[in-house]
Amino acid sequence: MEFDAIVVGAGPAGALSAMLLARQGHRVLLLDKARFPRDKICGGALSPAAIPILERIGAWSRLSASALRLEGIRLVSPEGRACEGRYPGTEGVPPFGLSIARLSFDDVLVQLAQLEPSLQFTDGTMVHELLWQGDRCVGVRTAEGPLRARAVVLAEGRFSRLHPALLRRSRGRKRRVFVAAFEGVEGLDTLLELIVPRARRQLVLNPQGPTRAAIALVSTEGDPPHFGPAAVEGYLRLLREEPALRGRLERAVPLGVLHGLSLEPYAGEVLPADGLVVVGDNVRYFDPLTGQGMYRALRSAELASDLLGAALREGLPTRQRLAPYGRQLAREFRWAYRFSEAVASLSQSETVMNLAVRALAAQRGLADRMAAYQGAVLPPQRFFLDLVRLAAPALPKQ
Repeated sequence: MEFDAIVVGAGPAGALSAMLLARQGHRVLLLDKARFPRDKICGGALSPAAIPILERIGAWSRLSASALRLEGIRLVSPEGRACEGRYPGTEGVPPFGLSIARLSFDDVLVQLAQLEPSLQFTDGTMVHELLWQGDRCVGVRTAEGPLRARAVVLAEGRFSRLHPALLRRSRGRKRRVFVAAFEGVEGLDTLLELIVPRARRQLVLNPQGPTRAAIALVSTEGDPPHFGPAAVEGYLRLLREEPALRGRLERAVPLGVLHGLSLEPYAGEVLPADGLVVVGDNVRYFDPLTGQGMYRALRSAELASDLLGAALREGLPTRQRLAPYGRQLAREFRWAYRFSEAVASLSQSETVMNLAVRALAAQRGLADRMAAYQGAVLPPQRFFLDLVRLAAPALPKQ
């Protein structure tokens, strides 16, 4: 059987791409190498800007009751000062995001996708290579043999093996992120917490319940304990030693294993060949400190499925026919990627973070706007204007 589209990867971008293509009447095969439900390394924060997408696809009613609403962010500087910003909400975007474990979120999207009669989901299936006919991608090869389609959507995530032109850029010290969930965490509320205890180390606490949180450590200082059965216990001991978390983890117990990965910037073409489309984390590196990764993944899937669905109705999808997808991604995401890079860079400086949190603590309106940038509520290019305003008092007077 030949499909209209094969989607490789059933994370948020892949599941949504497959779902939306099937809703347009196309025959879609959704593949993932893991058995579902499966967990994924992620803090589990959904930006306010993602909520309208969940409403559009019919997922909101399945998620809203069990997920925790996040109302803003709290920044804690190396000197221990804190400031808070609240999501303002705008027309069509609510004043809150969501916190939900990827184990639950991804499974909800996959279950919703499987309600489409023209969609087939097969998990536990590794795609070994893409199939080509000249310069056109015409399907994939698995252990069971070739599977053909008029289009292939790559949604493998940041560690893509199939993207034919993904460029990785190593710059300076390699950063790593480690994430685990804990019960018994003290001092949680409805704010996403970004704590910078010192240069080269950042902590992100994402509340998932009254005393439950996913805690991420981003570091260039070397690895926490080696992975293995006891790794999460070693990670908990390391977190308890952090002065910024003193007294908050004494009763904490791990809820699962420790996940970790290297943070290596990368980028690639979103339309590498005729019949081949890239979505989600496959597109370009987005720093986890922003908390916008899942929103960007969902939005790229919306854009891609609209144009790919139309191209499939007209015949074979070519790069030229799908070129508007690349332009739309660039228009919507260009400044978001710059925002991501700026956040990652600024958070590595103790001096910058100390000055920024002092200034934000004194200007609630500015702190709320910073929360709005983190939540993808305001255009990210405005962030750089506010950054100048934030830095102005610290600049030398002429």
